[in-house]
Amino acid sequence: MSAVFTALADTGRLKIVSALSVSEMCVSDLSAVLGVNQTTLSHQLRFLRSAEIVTCKKQGKIVFYSIAKPLINDLMLIAAKILGSSRSA
Repeated sequence: MSAVFTALADTGRLKIVSALSVSEMCVSDLSAVLGVNQTTLSHQLRFLRSAEIVTCKKQGKIVFYSIAKPLINDLMLIAAKILGSSRSA
């Protein structure tokens, strides 16, 4: 469990997970959406894969990344609700 929270503690990785929660994407699409170079993105995606947050599938020469488990999206929503309620208190 600590691997998941460690992975999500980084702002850049959190942005990647947020983008992938909308739809699966390849590295070049993520790079364009997030404004991050592909080398940095690949490194962060490797980290997220090792924490089992994202998964990938290869189609020809292109690798597509997606959220590994639907519960990751639930975790993100719960965290947003917690942070939202703590700011209004």
